[in-house]
Amino acid sequence: ISNANVWNKASTDTLGLEKYFKKHKKDFRWEEPRFKGVVVGCHEESMVKEVKKLANSLPIDSIAPVLKRTYNNDSTSNVRVDKGTWFKGGSNPMVNKVVFNTGDWNPNGHYPYFFYVGEIQKQPKSADDVRGKATAQYQDYLEAEWIADLKEKYPVVINQEVVKLLK
Repeated sequence: ISNANVWNKASTDTLGLEKYFKKHKKDFRWEEPRFKGVVVGCHEESMVKEVKKLANSLPIDSIAPVLKRTYNNDSTSNVRVDKGTWFKGGSNPMVNKVVFNTGDWNPNGHYPYFFYVGEIQKQPKSADDVRGKATAQYQDYLEAEWIADLKEKYPVVINQEVVKLLK
Protein backbone atom coordinates (compact mmCIF):
# COMPACT_ATOMS: atom_id res chain seq x y z
CA ILE A 1 0.00 0.00 0.00
CA SER A 2 2.82 2.41 0.83
CA ASN A 3 4.33 1.76 -2.61
CA ALA A 4 1.18 3.00 -4.33
CA ASN A 5 0.56 5.93 -1.98
CA VAL A 6 4.12 7.16 -1.46
CA TRP A 7 7.09 5.64 -3.30
CA ASN A 8 5.66 5.03 -6.78
CA LYS A 9 3.58 8.19 -6.66
CA ALA A 10 6.60 10.35 -5.86
CA SER A 11 8.54 9.01 -8.83
CA THR A 12 5.68 9.17 -11.35
CA ASP A 13 3.70 12.26 -10.28
CA THR A 14 5.76 14.86 -12.15
CA LEU A 15 3.15 17.61 -11.73
CA GLY A 16 2.93 17.01 -7.99
CA LEU A 17 6.72 16.95 -7.71
CA GLU A 18 7.05 20.22 -9.62
CA LYS A 19 4.35 21.84 -7.46
CA TYR A 20 6.13 20.61 -4.31
CA PHE A 21 9.46 21.93 -5.64
CA LYS A 22 8.01 25.39 -6.33
CA LYS A 23 6.43 25.59 -2.88
CA HIS A 24 9.69 24.54 -1.16
CA LYS A 25 12.24 26.13 -3.52
CA LYS A 26 14.31 27.52 -0.64
CA ASP A 27 15.09 23.94 0.46
CA PHE A 28 16.86 23.21 -2.82
CA ARG A 29 19.30 26.12 -3.08
CA TRP A 30 22.77 25.49 -4.50
CA GLU A 31 25.91 26.78 -2.84
CA GLU A 32 27.42 27.66 -6.21
CA PRO A 33 26.19 28.09 -9.80
CA ARG A 34 25.82 25.14 -12.16
CA PHE A 35 25.94 24.82 -15.93
CA LYS A 36 22.91 23.08 -17.41
CA GLY A 37 23.08 22.15 -21.06
CA VAL A 38 25.13 20.21 -23.55
CA VAL A 39 28.79 20.25 -24.45
CA VAL A 40 29.49 19.17 -28.03
CA GLY A 41 32.83 17.93 -29.29
CA CYS A 42 33.56 17.73 -33.01
CA HIS A 43 36.06 15.50 -34.77
CA GLU A 44 37.02 18.19 -37.31
CA GLU A 45 37.27 21.96 -36.95
CA SER A 46 35.46 22.44 -40.27
CA MET A 47 32.31 20.88 -38.75
CA VAL A 48 31.97 23.17 -35.75
CA LYS A 49 30.11 26.04 -37.43
CA GLU A 50 27.53 23.76 -39.08
CA VAL A 51 27.02 21.59 -35.98
CA LYS A 52 26.72 24.64 -33.73
CA LYS A 53 24.14 26.24 -36.04
CA LEU A 54 22.02 23.09 -35.96
CA ALA A 55 22.40 22.69 -32.18
CA ASN A 56 21.37 26.30 -31.54
CA SER A 57 18.21 25.80 -33.60
CA LEU A 58 17.01 22.85 -31.48
CA PRO A 59 15.34 22.55 -28.08
CA ILE A 60 17.94 21.53 -25.50
CA ASP A 61 16.48 18.03 -25.06
CA SER A 62 16.66 17.33 -28.80
CA ILE A 63 20.27 18.36 -29.37
CA ALA A 64 21.97 15.07 -28.44
CA PRO A 65 19.76 12.68 -30.42
CA VAL A 66 19.57 14.92 -33.50
CA LEU A 67 23.32 15.61 -33.66
CA LYS A 68 24.20 11.96 -33.13
CA ARG A 69 21.72 10.83 -35.77
CA THR A 70 22.88 13.51 -38.23
CA TYR A 71 26.66 13.27 -37.86
CA ASN A 72 27.37 9.76 -36.55
CA ASN A 73 26.72 6.35 -38.07
CA ASP A 74 27.74 2.77 -37.37
CA SER A 75 31.28 3.24 -38.67
CA THR A 76 31.96 6.94 -38.04
CA SER A 77 31.59 9.06 -34.93
CA ASN A 78 32.05 12.75 -35.77
CA VAL A 79 30.40 14.35 -32.74
CA ARG A 80 30.26 13.69 -29.03
CA VAL A 81 27.44 15.20 -26.99
CA ASP A 82 27.40 15.32 -23.18
CA LYS A 83 24.16 16.56 -21.59
CA GLY A 84 23.83 17.35 -17.93
CA THR A 85 24.19 19.74 -15.05
CA TRP A 86 27.70 20.38 -13.77
CA PHE A 87 29.17 22.65 -11.12
CA LYS A 88 32.36 24.66 -11.30
CA GLY A 89 35.31 22.63 -10.08
CA GLY A 90 33.34 19.40 -10.46
CA SER A 91 34.43 16.08 -11.87
CA ASN A 92 34.28 17.12 -15.54
CA PRO A 93 37.51 18.97 -16.42
CA MET A 94 36.24 19.74 -19.93
CA VAL A 95 33.17 21.58 -18.55
CA ASN A 96 35.36 23.39 -16.03
CA LYS A 97 37.57 24.71 -18.83
CA VAL A 98 35.07 25.21 -21.68
CA VAL A 99 32.16 26.61 -19.64
CA PHE A 100 33.64 28.05 -16.45
CA ASN A 101 37.07 28.91 -17.91
CA THR A 102 38.94 27.36 -14.98
CA GLY A 103 41.17 24.37 -14.43
CA ASP A 104 43.41 22.42 -16.72
CA TRP A 105 42.03 20.64 -19.72
CA ASN A 106 43.55 20.32 -23.14
CA PRO A 107 41.40 19.12 -26.01
CA ASN A 108 42.82 15.99 -27.49
CA GLY A 109 41.69 12.70 -28.81
CA HIS A 110 38.93 12.19 -31.33
CA TYR A 111 36.85 15.35 -30.49
CA PRO A 112 39.25 18.28 -30.00
CA TYR A 113 36.87 21.10 -31.09
CA PHE A 114 34.21 22.04 -28.56
CA PHE A 115 31.30 24.38 -27.98
CA TYR A 116 28.43 24.42 -25.53
CA VAL A 117 24.74 25.25 -25.54
CA GLY A 118 22.99 25.99 -22.28
CA GLU A 119 23.17 28.37 -19.39
CA ILE A 120 24.82 28.89 -16.07
CA GLN A 121 22.13 28.80 -13.39
CA LYS A 122 22.60 30.33 -9.96
CA GLN A 123 19.79 28.20 -8.53
CA PRO A 124 17.71 25.24 -9.75
CA LYS A 125 14.81 26.31 -11.95
CA SER A 126 12.79 23.10 -11.89
CA ALA A 127 12.51 19.86 -9.96
CA ASP A 128 14.50 18.18 -12.76
CA ASP A 129 17.55 20.20 -11.72
CA VAL A 130 17.49 18.55 -8.28
CA ARG A 131 15.45 15.44 -9.05
CA GLY A 132 16.99 13.08 -6.47
CA LYS A 133 16.72 15.41 -3.50
CA ALA A 134 13.31 16.75 -4.56
CA THR A 135 11.88 13.25 -5.03
CA ALA A 136 13.16 12.11 -1.62
CA GLN A 137 11.62 15.13 0.11
CA TYR A 138 8.39 14.73 -1.85
CA GLN A 139 8.22 11.09 -0.71
CA ASP A 140 8.61 12.21 2.92
CA TYR A 141 5.84 14.77 2.40
CA LEU A 142 3.50 12.22 0.79
CA GLU A 143 4.17 9.72 3.57
CA ALA A 144 3.43 12.30 6.29
CA GLU A 145 0.18 13.29 4.52
CA TRP A 146 -0.84 9.65 4.09
CA ILE A 147 -0.19 8.84 7.76
CA ALA A 148 -2.14 11.94 8.86
CA ASP A 149 -5.06 10.85 6.65
CA LEU A 150 -4.94 7.33 8.10
CA LYS A 151 -4.89 8.67 11.68
CA GLU A 152 -7.90 10.85 10.92
CA LYS A 153 -9.80 8.07 9.19
CA TYR A 154 -8.88 5.36 11.70
CA PRO A 155 -8.39 6.97 15.12
CA VAL A 156 -6.69 4.90 17.79
CA VAL A 157 -9.12 3.91 20.52
CA ILE A 158 -7.78 2.39 23.71
CA ASN A 159 -10.18 0.22 25.63
CA GLN A 160 -9.43 1.31 29.21
CA GLU A 161 -11.26 -1.66 30.71
CA VAL A 162 -8.89 -4.06 28.95
CA VAL A 163 -5.90 -1.96 30.08
CA LYS A 164 -7.12 -2.26 33.70
CA LEU A 165 -7.32 -6.02 33.32
CA LEU A 166 -3.69 -6.13 32.21
CA LYS A 167 -2.44 -4.40 35.37
